[in-house]
Amino acid sequence: MSQRKCRWAMWSLGRIAKRVIKEMKRADTYEIAAVCSSSLEKARQFIDDNGLAEAAAYTDIRDVLKREDIDVVYVASPPWLHKEQCCRIMDAGKACLVEKPMTQNAQDARDIFACAKRNNVFCAEGIWSNYFPAMRKTKEWIREGRIGDVVEVIATFGCPIETFGNSLSNTAHWGNNLSSGGGTLSQFGCYTVNLAQFVFNRMPEKILGVSETLPREDGADLNSSFLFSYDGAGKHAMLSCSWTARTQSVARISGTKGEILIGNPFFCPYHASLYTHQNHLWYNDLEESFDDPYEAEQFEGFKYQFDAVSRYIMEGKTESDDVPFKHSIELAQTMENLRRVLKHTAGSKD
Repeated sequence: MSQRKCRWAMWSLGRIAKRVIKEMKRADTYEIAAVCSSSLEKARQFIDDNGLAEAAAYTDIRDVLKREDIDVVYVASPPWLHKEQCCRIMDAGKACLVEKPMTQNAQDARDIFACAKRNNVFCAEGIWSNYFPAMRKTKEWIREGRIGDVVEVIATFGCPIETFGNSLSNTAHWGNNLSSGGGTLSQFGCYTVNLAQFVFNRMPEKILGVSETLPREDGADLNSSFLFSYDGAGKHAMLSCSWTARTQSVARISGTKGEILIGNPFFCPYHASLYTHQNHLWYNDLEESFDDPYEAEQFEGFKYQFDAVSRYIMEGKTESDDVPFKHSIELAQTMENLRRVLKHTAGSKD
């Protein structure tokens, strides 16, 4: 394994890039070597604001990809751009980490990973949730049979859209348009679907759901709720997402012997609690808990994803142990199937 630092380039400088850089710039196992934006002024300001003294600013990704010292490019653009950008990066022989959702349909996800295999380079979808130690502890408890056979997953993710500097009346914002990958299902619901897949490790056999959308052509969904069933309805996931409600996003994984609670919130969990049945009629008792000391740093936990991906790349791996190709392809297919169901049950917000 090489002892040198992994060298990253960042492509697109939207809201998510401004969040992750707070933790990326603190790393000691990798460094930011290039920043690419449509505006050179914006790229230089990003570098100055974050003290990235070793990074160079670019407006043309081709100039970044020509650099032999760049190992991986982090793609932080909106979803409809991901396929073309990822393939351009990997065709240049560079590794790629692309923000979730990776694509708007399953075929594009398959195409991206086919490109990764063709070029023998690392590629992964940026589902940061799966890298948290609390999630690994959850998977360990499930694998050990601590809660018995898993029967049910419950998760919700809700936060008013105004929190993210958008508004429902802004028709120009890509996040309010279904065709560009907007909507609460794409941006929030993908985390609940990811959790169900993380737990059951397969696609649901049947999907039921309802959705509320903005009352216009191409209007994004505001509130969606859906049910996944497995094993002929012997197992299920009850999931929801909202751009109008602020929810307490603690997820519950229940089995025949007990249950696991992760969060709050479950999509960046610093805590996991294991409850088991101890002869009480209606409830389980706390048996074991996991508390992540990194929470004291008051960061969002992006550290785990970028640390792991940097390590995988320097080890010569071509896919992530935490979010492998199969996981992202099946996640994209489930999301596509779910959108098809919700399209036929959607009602408009007056």
